[in-house]
Amino acid sequence: MRKHSTVKKVKIIAISLCLFAMSTLAMAQDTHLHVGGASEGANKISKENPKELIFNAWNSLSKKEYSDALKWTDECIAKFGEEAARQQISLSSFPPPQVESPYDILNCVGVAYFIQGKVFLAQGDEEKAKEKFLAVINQFGFSQWWDPKGWFWKVAEEAEREIQSTVNSLQSTEKTVPRCPLPAARELILAFPGEEFPVDYEKYGCFLNRGTDKYRYEIKDKEGLSKAVGEGIYPNNSVFFDPTFEKLEKEGKLKGSQWDFINSDDFVANFYKWASIGEEPGVRLFYTAMALEKAGLFKEAIKAYYAIVVHFPQSIAWTYWQTPWYPGKVAIYKIRYLCRQHPELNVELKGARIKIIGGFDNDINNDIFVIEPGSLKVASYQFPATSRKQEDRKIIKSIGGKQVRLIQFANKDWQLLVDGKPYFIQGMNYSPTRIGQSPDEGSLKNWMEEDEDKNGLADGPYDAWVDKNRNNKKDEDEKAVGDFQLMQEMGVNTIRIYHHPYSVDKKLLMDLYENYGIMTIMGDFLGAYTIGSGANWYKGTNYSNPDEQRKMLESVKKMVEEFKDEPYILFWLLGNENNYGIANNAKENPEAFYRFVNQAAELIHQLDPGHPVAICNGDTLFLDIFARECPAVDIFGCNTYRGNYGFGGLWEDVKDFDKPVFISEYGCPAYIKGKSREIAEEKQAEYHQGCWEDIRNNAAFSEGAGNSLGGIVFEWLDEWWKSYNPDAHNTNRNFAGPFPDGWMYEEWLGICSQGDGTKSPYLRQLRKVYKVYQDMWRR
Repeated sequence: MRKHSTVKKVKIIAISLCLFAMSTLAMAQDTHLHVGGASEGANKISKENPKELIFNAWNSLSKKEYSDALKWTDECIAKFGEEAARQQISLSSFPPPQVESPYDILNCVGVAYFIQGKVFLAQGDEEKAKEKFLAVINQFGFSQWWDPKGWFWKVAEEAEREIQSTVNSLQSTEKTVPRCPLPAARELILAFPGEEFPVDYEKYGCFLNRGTDKYRYEIKDKEGLSKAVGEGIYPNNSVFFDPTFEKLEKEGKLKGSQWDFINSDDFVANFYKWASIGEEPGVRLFYTAMALEKAGLFKEAIKAYYAIVVHFPQSIAWTYWQTPWYPGKVAIYKIRYLCRQHPELNVELKGARIKIIGGFDNDINNDIFVIEPGSLKVASYQFPATSRKQEDRKIIKSIGGKQVRLIQFANKDWQLLVDGKPYFIQGMNYSPTRIGQSPDEGSLKNWMEEDEDKNGLADGPYDAWVDKNRNNKKDEDEKAVGDFQLMQEMGVNTIRIYHHPYSVDKKLLMDLYENYGIMTIMGDFLGAYTIGSGANWYKGTNYSNPDEQRKMLESVKKMVEEFKDEPYILFWLLGNENNYGIANNAKENPEAFYRFVNQAAELIHQLDPGHPVAICNGDTLFLDIFARECPAVDIFGCNTYRGNYGFGGLWEDVKDFDKPVFISEYGCPAYIKGKSREIAEEKQAEYHQGCWEDIRNNAAFSEGAGNSLGGIVFEWLDEWWKSYNPDAHNTNRNFAGPFPDGWMYEEWLGICSQGDGTKSPYLRQLRKVYKVYQDMWRR
């Protein structure tokens, strides 16, 4: 990731597209669940404390002593079940962090039913297991349990996961099992809620010229539509008569810039500020929808997002980087995200798309909007299912050799094959940096060669250890395992690296492949940051300069000739978001840049017809020029950070040009100013989960575009040098973007933390997102 990214991020100083959906905690092994408890545990537990019964039950379950597990849980339910029910009724949402202990009884009884479900599953009694899991979901939905890694997991979510992934008889439960209980939005109670969900727009007006640049919706019954959508949603203006709005306005709580309200925890003020502000209508509706979403009013949020698509699909806003951003286009994918996250709402958006011809540059004057609003209807299914039929698997195109092939099917879907088997990239940007080192100071060293303990092994790959209790000390049971093993256990199958400016240890990459099953995407910077071009940093790489072109092609040739016969190579990668113009002229002369990229790709195909070639673009900026100038590039790769709903219309946009896609970089910081580590890591995990689900949902023969080849997480380990002080873990806001509190903190992007830094380069503190990926990638 570059220091200052120009990806299409939502406007405007302080913006977060972080959704208030609850992520599902991944559990790699059942034994991870029982250590700890409703708090980090006391040395002595009263016999009347339900936690003692649950600890005993977990231990019995882990030893497969099922009768004892049932005995302990039956006793817990019998003694504390009534009080747990009272505690559940008293709650309208999960207790906030650090306020879980008063609800220990609720937590314990919920876990008791969960353990019983696990017991019956182990004994092969799926009906009884389902009964117990449903008891958690329907009766004790706000129960939680402590994981010693540092967070509470939500028992109902895990119960629902067990039903979906393990219990066979899903059909009878689909209508009653939500993904997770919807948090009640008691803080925001609308005085004039809408009367209809989903709204049938055909009753209140006419859709004209669908699927064209002349689209518009003509309202025939404004009063009826206003009542259907509810306050805050166009064309309803009843928000000004809402007593809560009047009260907040009188108290002066709505004063100030609307942009300062977006990331506030005050969902009520956020909603009323945005619903009443004199902002561009599409932008106003978008942030009104976000406020409703954060408040847990998901139906209203979906209605507000869809109102943008219907009424204001041509709305334009501007990002932190003063690049255009299109709320209507994003709104479509926010709706789909919410429908996917909350299938219990039982709605789906079909056929909607806003295609913007000329929308891949920063000039809005050449934009042409082709609009199909689709339809928001009651869903025909409860849980998401594969909608793309697999009837036509005839291969019509094949690129590569015997080991690695990129194929396209007759239905235009794309897939990678390795040794004849489908290969989906579960990737990691891996470049562990020791604290105190910095490229800005010239002190950054080659991680492949670092061997501080002089044992003949690279420090990060082989000597890293997990600080399980986060005490920043290497305890007796914390043996060296190495990053390679940790990545393998997480489910990583690919890393992305560059062959320069540092030398590459081929034996190390061969070991990574042979013993850990992880392949390598090998890249050449192609003049990014002037690497390989010989240009001066301040002048930057000139892609029309013959001498610089020659040097870059020599670098590419050197890479291919050195590595083309290595079995660990997955494919070649050209550049690293060069189109943003950092120390090069690709942004001011994109045609010259992409023509040169194609020249490099043609050279690679001549030298090595056995591997595909990809570009690493910065989001979809200049996608149309890329498609026109780069026929020799097989795969469109891009670094993109759009939010935890995924990547929006990227898949369809690239599919228009008949190319497969892999996300070469995506991620989220594990830091939120003013919030606890637990909350920040939870939000980071939610972001990654939403992104990965979107990546998978667009794979071949999936419900999406069918051109996703996978993605590369950014990044494995926090880098402390990004804010120029490599000896401190800085919390400086780097830039605004679609992150949990609206800001990027580039030193906090790791799947792993380096703790307090005193045990670098060895210490690894695994964040929650590690287990989330472990569950998704190894399931």
